[in-house]
Parts: sequence; C-alpha cells; structure tokens
Amino acid sequence: MTTKTAQIEKEAIRLRFGVLIFLVCALGMGCERPSGSISPAKEKELTDKLRQAGQLKGQADTEAIKNAIQNFRQAEDRFPSSLEELVEKHLLEKIPDAPPGMKFVYRSEDGAIQLASDGKPPPDPKRGLPTANDIANSMDLAGQAQVNADLKKIKVALNVYQMQEGRFPESLDDLVKMGVLEKLPVLPGGRRFSYDPNTGAVQIASK
Repeated sequence: MTTKTAQIEKEAIRLRFGVLIFLVCALGMGCERPSGSISPAKEKELTDKLRQAGQLKGQADTEAIKNAIQNFRQAEDRFPSSLEELVEKHLLEKIPDAPPGMKFVYRSEDGAIQLASDGKPPPDPKRGLPTANDIANSMDLAGQAQVNADLKKIKVALNVYQMQEGRFPESLDDLVKMGVLEKLPVLPGGRRFSYDPNTGAVQIASK
C-alpha cells in the first residue's frame, strides 16, 4: 500500500470516527444536548461529513485497486482483463463498493481505473442514517477496523511475494526487505501476527 493510500484511508477513518462521536452526542448517548432531536443545521453537518467520508473512502479504494493492477502487471506482464482477475489472483480480497452514485470504470487496454457517476438519481441523504444501536456497534468495531486493514495489507503482500518468488517468505520481515510492504504494522493491546511460512497463512494471535 502506498503512502498516499494510507493517508487517504487514515483521513477517512478520522472523518467516520468524528461522525460517530457527533451522532453519539446528537442522540444523547453520553453528551448534553438542548433538545431530543437533531437540528437541521446539525443534520446537514452530519450528511456533509458522511458524504466527505464516502468520497475519501472511494479515493482510498481507487488507490488500492491501482496498486493491485500494478502488482498484477508486474507478475503477469499484462494488465488484468477485468477487476475480477485481481480477486482471483488474491491481490484484492474483493472489489470495493463504490460510493453512492458512483461506479468504478476500468480500462483493460492500459490498466486505467477511475470513479465515475453511475447515472442514477442521488440517494436521499436522510435515508439509512445510523440508529443508536448502529452507533454503539460501530464504536465497538472501530478498533478492529484498522487491525483488519493491516491484516489485509500483509495478505496482499504475501501473495505478491509468492507470485514473484514462487514461494512464501520465511518471515514477515522478508516482505519489508523485498519492498512489497513498507513496514510491518504494530497491533494494539500486545497482540501479534501469527505466520506459517509453509502455507502463507497469517492471522491475529493473542498476547
């Protein structure tokens, strides 16, 4: 993953977390508020932040797809015929969902990928806003989101290494030495990555 992609993802996570905190306060989950409902001004602020977070996620996903396309080309000496090939080669876990009202447009001739309008009417920003339970669940899962992202980065790097070397690395440190991973992520709470060089399997282990 490039530095640019990581910066975009961090900004998207920061915005989403800000939206969650805002909703917690607005819905009365531990913050004082003057009334029992979200004011029009606060509602607009919320929807603007949600839209901005969605756009940042779209940018991060586009960068991730670009990286996977380049890794595919480096290994196969051609561009993938479709984005599905990136999933088949385990360079992407799945094709990301585009932001509302957008779609990914891929050109196999030169590997170009971009976000474009899907031509559909924009969704009602008031529909699908999180409930109090949604917020509580999201807060519980917020810490796990970055861990899952780090694990995904390592799995992609392992697949790139295996495609280039014909084998899995002896240790995860070899991914950094090979240049397919900028650095090994540090897990919170004293947890660590458990890695099997025989199968390339990697997972989160307890302390």
